Amino acid sequence: MHDHMQIQTQISPSRTTLSSAWISNSLMLTLPEWYVELDTKEIAVDNVVKLVKQVTGKDSDVKVIDLRGGITNRLLKAEQDGLKLLVRAFGRGTDTFIDREREFLVHQQLYDLGLASKLYCKFGNGLMYGYVPGRTTQPFELSNEKVMINVARRLAQWHASLKPETIASQMTNDIGDLWTVLDKWVELCPEGVLPMTKQEIRTEYKWLKKELAVYAGRNVFGHCDLLSANILIPQDTDLTENSSDNAKSIQVPRSESTSSIRSQTDPRTGSSIQLLSCSGSPVDVLDILPVPKLTPVSYFEDLKSDASFIDFEYAVPCPRAFDIANHFQEWQGYDCIKADVPTPSLSDHNLFFWCTEYLKAFAKLTQSPQDINELVTELQAFWGLPGFYWGIWSAIQSKSSQIDFEYADYATSRFQEYIDWKKNRYNE
Repeated sequence: MHDHMQIQTQISPSRTTLSSAWISNSLMLTLPEWYVELDTKEIAVDNVVKLVKQVTGKDSDVKVIDLRGGITNRLLKAEQDGLKLLVRAFGRGTDTFIDREREFLVHQQLYDLGLASKLYCKFGNGLMYGYVPGRTTQPFELSNEKVMINVARRLAQWHASLKPETIASQMTNDIGDLWTVLDKWVELCPEGVLPMTKQEIRTEYKWLKKELAVYAGRNVFGHCDLLSANILIPQDTDLTENSSDNAKSIQVPRSESTSSIRSQTDPRTGSSIQLLSCSGSPVDVLDILPVPKLTPVSYFEDLKSDASFIDFEYAVPCPRAFDIANHFQEWQGYDCIKADVPTPSLSDHNLFFWCTEYLKAFAKLTQSPQDINELVTELQAFWGLPGFYWGIWSAIQSKSSQIDFEYADYATSRFQEYIDWKKNRYNE
């Protein structure tokens, strides 16, 4: 359960620019003119200390840890008198890609649903919210049985529970969707990075939008950035054993495997992330799961998930198959290890297992029958779109971002996924 403690604030006459709003049954302070500067770590930390004291109304010591450093996006953990907070500060100009109003309203609704931590403050270039305990997953762990079960169930809960119309009714601008985001990105895409001209990319975008319109009835509010770094699991989660009787092809290190830790820059945040690389054979593939007969029931309790999703910057209304296909494509990690990505087929054991868990949860939440053949057919149709999406995004970043990452190479690799998918699907 989330802590619903109300923060006691003392607003002096000099704070005439501040306003408070009752959101999600708890007092959230709005500081529209307060900015956390990101020029240096020291400046950011000092700004966060002052911000926390302003929000809590207390002058006691504040301990701050820089979790994700960068000039475009910084995440800091603050603790004061036992209260643990996260402060996400965005660099100036990042709203070119991100609708910050939509991101805030998504977080607000997720908190109301028990799917995100409490919001404490909305300031000029960021948010302050409750700390979420746990650790982020690694790309190779996404095919672990326990992780698959937890992620599939949690995403089903997202898709069944988040209401785009509720968020849209609170926005000052149009809520948009996957296609409006892509439309904007295509306009920003520079020439000479991707193996198509800007006009050719525009033509591909229009064709995709028309080709995939048949699946519009399966729209949900998607996370749209469900990579390993945005999935939290409990710190003590044991992923070395597969306890379920339904375990299938699970990619976990065997006892004879070797591992090493290396650092890599996260191109979407600019932070340094630690990656565990494993070598060795995966466990043996067992028999395929039978096609499930899904009987809807009213409650979710018996389909518990220990996974939490973070970072809602790219959350937007979209076809469910895009959100799911995008997650599967993220199994490759930033190293783009294509062999780690499952195949959109009923014969792929990991994908079948994941989709079965997703559909069981979604059916129980929505009290509607679900068809795994239908979902896999949708995934086949959307399998190339994540490469198109992130390829364009990375091409834009290659000309504008100051993060130390080979955006142009990543853009080419991801966009090639789209080209290969289209060639294989349409024999072009």
